[in-house]
Amino acid sequence: MLRNVSHVLFSVLILAICSPSQAADVLTWDSCIKEAAQNNPDLKSSEANVSSAGYKVDATLGAFLPVISGTLNANLGNTSTLSTTSPTPVGPTSTSDRFYSASLNATENLFNGFHDYALRKQSMATRDVSQSALDSAKVQVSFDLKSAFASLLYAQNYSNLEDSIIKRRKENANIVELRFEGGVENKGSALLSKALLSQAELEKQQAGHSIEVSQEQLARVLGKDNADEIKIAGKIPIPEPVKAPKYIDIALLNPQYRQAVSQEKVAKEGVTIAKSQFSPTLNIIGSIARQGSTWF
Repeated sequence: MLRNVSHVLFSVLILAICSPSQAADVLTWDSCIKEAAQNNPDLKSSEANVSSAGYKVDATLGAFLPVISGTLNANLGNTSTLSTTSPTPVGPTSTSDRFYSASLNATENLFNGFHDYALRKQSMATRDVSQSALDSAKVQVSFDLKSAFASLLYAQNYSNLEDSIIKRRKENANIVELRFEGGVENKGSALLSKALLSQAELEKQQAGHSIEVSQEQLARVLGKDNADEIKIAGKIPIPEPVKAPKYIDIALLNPQYRQAVSQEKVAKEGVTIAKSQFSPTLNIIGSIARQGSTWF
């Protein structure tokens, strides 16, 4: 008896070890929002564009700073001479030659047709374009997430409903078949009950395909690779609608509108940059230098 119990426990342990890992945790609406914010490829691309545009804005500050350059030279050498005019031979004499030079130059631009100023404003407008594109991507991802979540939730509930319908129609088909064999029901009723059962099984297959499609859509929004492991639960919170919304204010906050306004600013500053080529340039240049045979 103990030996049989040990065999059963060993088998259960082997099945627990060798069986595939449990399916992924059931996702709720809040967890889907977090995963989409972290892993959605469209959001990550838009956020990278905003960061890149911000770095370009910072880079334009360099045009308002002076340009400083410097040079430093050192020449070291020895010169040997041999005197032949003296009545007595004189050996070669060696002298050391040293020469140092250094210079420091600075240039500051005072006016170049507002090129640098317009370039900075254009970069800031380009950053606003990227930010508006990010906001637009957030709106689209939010819509796609709600649609995919609702579709998958509906498909899951519909599949569960079809299971209960199949169970009920299978019981009805068995009862009608028994009544038909007993001569109580006609053949038409028996065939109708079988047809209804087949229809329920077909709808169950359609519900399964709907689940797969919705899983793929939700996986794309969440940035996941394995769509088969996605299961959801809960529901989407529905906020209370605003009684009297101001549609003009809502339209002005629309990301596409703000993006169009920023693109217009980019174009205007581009015109200023193009005109700056016909303007004179005013610079201040200063330099200081020193040279000698001793180190300074």
